[in-house]
Amino acid sequence: MEHKLPPLSLSCHLAPWGSRVEQAMAEIAGLGFPACEMGSGPFLRYRTEPERWRDLLMRHRLTVAALFEFGHFENRARRREVLLHHDHLAFMMERAGIGLVVLSAGSLRKRSGPTVDDLKQMTEMIAQIVHRYRERGICVGVHPHVGTSIFTRDEIDFVMDKGPEDLHLVPDLWHCAEAEIDAPSLIAVYAERIASIHLRDARKRAAGGRRLRTEPCDLGEGELDLRRLYCVLRDCRYSGWLTVESERPEVSPRASASKNLHYLQNRWFMDENRWESGGIP
Repeated sequence: MEHKLPPLSLSCHLAPWGSRVEQAMAEIAGLGFPACEMGSGPFLRYRTEPERWRDLLMRHRLTVAALFEFGHFENRARRREVLLHHDHLAFMMERAGIGLVVLSAGSLRKRSGPTVDDLKQMTEMIAQIVHRYRERGICVGVHPHVGTSIFTRDEIDFVMDKGPEDLHLVPDLWHCAEAEIDAPSLIAVYAERIASIHLRDARKRAAGGRRLRTEPCDLGEGELDLRRLYCVLRDCRYSGWLTVESERPEVSPRASASKNLHYLQNRWFMDENRWESGGIP
């Protein structure tokens, strides 16, 4: 069943499809998503085939909301290589008309977490990376992520306070839950600097297995207060990207994307004017 969307900044993350980019685009376009977020690796595979890339997007009537990449903010030993990579990616994104890069710290988290000196040095590296994208007219959003050096609320606040004024934030509801961050409060504080929000629900993980306390699930199947989140977004007049992301190996990426889209259409977007009426989860 095809879902019809009102005009809004909604996208779907292609990560669950892995390297099957063309299949992913066909499936999310068939569901009614107008845009996607994808990793830089699959995107760069088309760098020698720009016509094929344009044809792919035109065929499915999709735009690319953002590219996801590892920032490697702590990799001081390979600083020059890291900066050259971001230079190249910024050039390719400008050529393709993609306006947002989502950067995870990319380095494994120490058991004790980053020190203040670590955070200072990462923030200096972030400033240099942001400069390279800024010159190409591309927005940079830092993406707090499980298992990396920018994850907790204190780490987010440090980077957002000490980093460039045009540094943006891309929170993920599940990663926030795992870090015990109240996502609606975080979003309310940084509303004007949030470029995108990765949408998924979360619930407590059963005892045993991985060390994580929580696990991601489809919207409406977890324990997050999505009603409160909706109200915060409405009150802030949020106008950035909302990106559906799935991480459920037991179902197909298409089935999960369809279920999340159905939730948003029927529980949040009951009116073409997103935040004016209806839409109470």
